[in-house]
Amino acid sequence: MQDVFKDDTIKTTRISQHVLDNLQSPDLDFLTKAQNENLRQGMENLLKRVDGKPEGTECAYYYDMYAKFLKWEMGEPGKSSVNVYNPRIDYIAMHNHPSGGTFSPQDVVSFVKNDNMKVIIVVGNNGNQYVLIKANSFNGNKFIKEYSDFLTKISSKANDIDEFLNSANQFLLRSTKKYGFEYKEITG
Repeated sequence: MQDVFKDDTIKTTRISQHVLDNLQSPDLDFLTKAQNENLRQGMENLLKRVDGKPEGTECAYYYDMYAKFLKWEMGEPGKSSVNVYNPRIDYIAMHNHPSGGTFSPQDVVSFVKNDNMKVIIVVGNNGNQYVLIKANSFNGNKFIKEYSDFLTKISSKANDIDEFLNSANQFLLRSTKKYGFEYKEITG
């Protein structure tokens, strides 16, 4: 059996020390400074876990609503996905995006469908962070229908994946008040 971690033909992820040194706190309003620092430290640890793994590998960390660590999972090497853990308590989900980009449509669907997922954080391998936070007024059913309709409409118009994801991100930015969620972007 081939060990993908020892195969020199597979490119590996490299997380620079500059990225690790400059990670910012997600600064979630409902958490204390120490709890936000715990999440920042989690981002650092998460990125260290994918350092040296095949390019495209994702890792996820899960926390309760007081930033107490619950669990971590590593995705299949190089596959750019990780299973979603959905505990029976309200929680914060965090995972890396090797590309450094914003939420994928699958991330948004997970955020909507998992009622207990109150916050989702994406930290790029370049240090960029993207945060979605559900408000009490969150209208997931209406949001997911309109988001899906929008993605269907733009999928035939977008020239490439970057343009598609940029358009999807613009939809998120325009929709925060209408559907009851907060969106934050923190550049590394």
